[in-house]
Amino acid sequence: MILSEDDLIRKNIKNDEFDKKLSELREKYLSQIYSNYMFFSLENKETRERLVYSTNLEWQSNYIDHKMIDSCPLYAATVLSPRNYRLDRSFFLWNQIIPEGKMQRDVIGVRAEHGIANGLSITKKIGNYQAMLGLASDPKDHELERNYTMFLPKIITLFAAASSLCFSKQGSISETILIRTVSNDFKNNF
Repeated sequence: MILSEDDLIRKNIKNDEFDKKLSELREKYLSQIYSNYMFFSLENKETRERLVYSTNLEWQSNYIDHKMIDSCPLYAATVLSPRNYRLDRSFFLWNQIIPEGKMQRDVIGVRAEHGIANGLSITKKIGNYQAMLGLASDPKDHELERNYTMFLPKIITLFAAASSLCFSKQGSISETILIRTVSNDFKNNF
């Protein structure tokens, strides 16, 4: 899967409160699911803005700031699967996604050089918003990949908790995180 120009996000938003709360979730959940890496993103597809958190800041700099995400086969699958299959959510193991071409293979290689592999992604789309969670382990560690079904309740709980950080009780994006409005459906579907 390859993204078109219309699929690409052009503005990354930084929020220290969001990072702090996601760090707390990381501390609570990652060791329980044999994962040492977490990526969470909330994207507004209309405004093309992205709020992102990653446990590996060096990788995040390469991946987000240097736009490797635009050539990432995992990101492409996360963005395109809900649309292509007319589903509002998607879940896949990273080894199920076959890179198309040298640029996508290079992204996979650089990710592994940063100690990130054998992962899974989960996404939920509501209206113009898409929440994404990626979890992974060291390239030599296959526990998460082998036993993800056993960890699925905790993975889904982590995803719901991370997603709910972005939304107020009224169903709109928290003003301290983003100033945008979204349907109550997003909060109610987790």
